[in-house]
Amino acid sequence: MQFRNYWLIMSFLAVFAVSGPAQAAGESNASRIVSIGGSVTEIIYMLGASDRIVAVDTTSVFPAEALETKASVGYMRQISPEGVLSTGPDLVVALEGAGPPQALEVLRESGIAYEKIPNSPDTDGVIEKITQIARLLGKQQQARQEISRIEADLALLETAKKSISKRKKVLFLLTAASDRMVAGGTGTSAAGIIELAGGENAITSFAGYKPVSTEAVLAMKPDAILILNRGGHAADPSVISGNPAFSELPATVNNDIFAMDGSLLLGFGPRVVDAGWMLAERLYPDLNRANKPAAKPAPE
Repeated sequence: MQFRNYWLIMSFLAVFAVSGPAQAAGESNASRIVSIGGSVTEIIYMLGASDRIVAVDTTSVFPAEALETKASVGYMRQISPEGVLSTGPDLVVALEGAGPPQALEVLRESGIAYEKIPNSPDTDGVIEKITQIARLLGKQQQARQEISRIEADLALLETAKKSISKRKKVLFLLTAASDRMVAGGTGTSAAGIIELAGGENAITSFAGYKPVSTEAVLAMKPDAILILNRGGHAADPSVISGNPAFSELPATVNNDIFAMDGSLLLGFGPRVVDAGWMLAERLYPDLNRANKPAAKPAPE
């Protein structure tokens, strides 16, 4: 840490020290919230409390106005504590996985209320996020309505998936360049959304996101390959389909290599079932869409 940054942080801590170390917030009347994590920000907007947000992190891309109208505290895994403290928050709500740990320790010691939100990559995890954030904001009634909607939409998707005759094996590549492919294993958001969409994750041999070789991909023989179409890991399907080594892969032969919005697919926020429908329709063109729920407007 640079010398001048050290003294800046110490100055902030001196201001807030009278409050003691930060605690889990419980129900809060906080009016100056720093929201760290795209799904956290989206839930706060969904619950009608966007006016209480003073700053967000750079993964808070939906709704677009979050990054356009709120101060930014940087990428959620590289948070600057002095940047957060400079916004004068009375509550920091951070998705599990935010960091680095040293920065979070500074925030906890500042005396500002700090709440960590769990990030399980499944629909139960989304409901837990909404429930916890709603409790913090005193928005339980709105949360119950949104949870009921999510559960109803999920039931429709589960019904539609019954029309799938053979589940496809799907490989998710976080980075797709042939010399540095990184794939999503078990326990990842990628694995969670593939399962929600009625697919099978091609990787069961490791957890998390790890590098994979060309030989490993060939051995998996995925029916479909999913990559990202925006952000730092964005790629074009031709990166895979144009690689001679992959010309005989089922995914290449069947033209089932596609790029989708990572913030939607991997965010596991209020739009999780929308993401499940989107991927399911791409994987299974004959999916029964008779009861697909109508698209919902972005939260205000």
